[in-house]
Amino acid sequence: MFGMFKRKIKFPSPDWHDKMNARFPNTPDMHLLEQHWHQLLFVCDEMHGHELLKDQEYMADAYTQDHFQMPVRRLGKLTYPIPLAKDEVELFERVGNEPLPKLNIFGHIYAVNPQRFYKLDKHRENLVQFNRRRVDVIIPYTKIWSKDPRLLRNVFGEGVHNAQFKYSGVLRHPAWMYFGINEYWDALIDDGYTFGVCGVCNTNNDVIKQCYNFDPPF
Repeated sequence: MFGMFKRKIKFPSPDWHDKMNARFPNTPDMHLLEQHWHQLLFVCDEMHGHELLKDQEYMADAYTQDHFQMPVRRLGKLTYPIPLAKDEVELFERVGNEPLPKLNIFGHIYAVNPQRFYKLDKHRENLVQFNRRRVDVIIPYTKIWSKDPRLLRNVFGEGVHNAQFKYSGVLRHPAWMYFGINEYWDALIDDGYTFGVCGVCNTNNDVIKQCYNFDPPF
């Protein structure tokens, strides 16, 4: 009955962590990621629908809670945006003749298996070109429910015809997001020859009026 407690537990060797970092240099925090079954990832670029995320669970559309800048690297069908965090945006007020405003970013939330970050971090060159870090995202929602109009007429009179009620709000939650590393992109962002500004769109909700919304060129 108690035989299971006599088994010896094989703990990793002292140099196991160093070996894993050498094998996967883009993901040094796997020991933290694996503390949960899934990690939320906010995707605002061409990775939405990418083969690395096709088998991961898509959760919802969302926006960043804070404002960021987002230039794009123009490479035809391979064009992709470069979100810049608040502490890395002071050098990029414009790209060519286009102003680079600070806005919310529209994107998509995925529930990702921690092991998948080995491939995602390698694809995004985490810690080289981009830095995966936590960001607060907001999910606007509208709750609609109905009441029996016959019951309402007993209280408010015969003038009641619409028995539908609506409530709007937002959900806030942290998620991982890839940000451009300033030291890498500072020397590359030019005056508009191969870089531009991500498209800006107006939203239909009362929380966010304008946001960056990357539209892949394919």
